[in-house]
Amino acid sequence: MGSSERAALADGEKESRADVDIDDRDGFYRSHLPYVLAVLTRGFRVQARDGKLGFHRVSDPTEAEDLTQETFAAFFHQVENGNFERGRPPTPYLRRIATNLALRRAGRRAREVPLDQGPEPANLPPSSVEDLELKDLMRSFREGLPEREKALLECLGTEELRSQAAMGERLGLSRDQVYRSLVSLRKRATVFFREKGWLP
Repeated sequence: MGSSERAALADGEKESRADVDIDDRDGFYRSHLPYVLAVLTRGFRVQARDGKLGFHRVSDPTEAEDLTQETFAAFFHQVENGNFERGRPPTPYLRRIATNLALRRAGRRAREVPLDQGPEPANLPPSSVEDLELKDLMRSFREGLPEREKALLECLGTEELRSQAAMGERLGLSRDQVYRSLVSLRKRATVFFREKGWLP
């Protein structure tokens, strides 16, 4: 991202920092609109599943406007569902929704994930803000799991215990029990992180 792009995003960020209540949807939309449009039209880096880096930009003004509307609609839906913590800065959340929607519309969401993060009002670098948010979400997700799936999740975090055979041996489960529990765990994770705005 060049200096001019960073400056544009920073300008959008400054404007979106205005003291606008989220419940004042019109005011919130007007305040954060420049930032979301800048993210989409100036582009963002992406990382493919194989680790290769790329770049995606929405060049069509009409498409950018459509995606912006979808971004705010998705954001307010998450607010209504209680999935957005009001004390947090909204721009990282808006950016994540916008970039995921843009890749999904382009047919690239299954292969690539957004890499860049926009400027944050916090003192922490953007990546640290996102990392902390993800850690909080993982902690909440883990706490809500049944004991068996919680144990499987811990196994998944250990290299030598990631095979179903190793999990079964460690936890005293059959292959079928491990498989069924892993399927359930994946479904729970998909629902949880989609509701929190981390998955499209």
